[in-house]
Amino acid sequence: MEVDMRKLIPFIFGVSVLITPQFSAIGGEAKNQTFTANNEQINTQLLSRGAHYRAWELRGNEALEAGNYDRAIALYDRAIAVDTDQPSAWERRGDALVKKEEYQAAIEAYNEAMNLSTKTETQLETKIEATREKLGDQLSS
Repeated sequence: MEVDMRKLIPFIFGVSVLITPQFSAIGGEAKNQTFTANNEQINTQLLSRGAHYRAWELRGNEALEAGNYDRAIALYDRAIAVDTDQPSAWERRGDALVKKEEYQAAIEAYNEAMNLSTKTETQLETKIEATREKLGDQLSS
């Protein structure tokens, strides 16, 4: 099958216009930079332009996996500020707090996730119980 490039070019151009407007609104200095997933400055600028809950949560997940727990908590807080009714950011916030050995705060985050969840969360119940045990160990030390 032969493709007529004269018909394909407007289509490609149209798709690029649909995809790229968010980048052109960033500002002159960022327009000349190449976007990469690791470019924190551009990511922050894009996210600060009213990104959806899930984008903040994903950035939090990246920070958590990298071991940057304070940043992860801050990003989960941003996700929660966008949509307070989503349990996953509360759960992941609890995971980051456990890593920081802030067990009481982690239990509170897990409980909030449980309260928001519409299904039975045995995984969350297990996390809460394990965190309570760590809190007890921490208090008895």
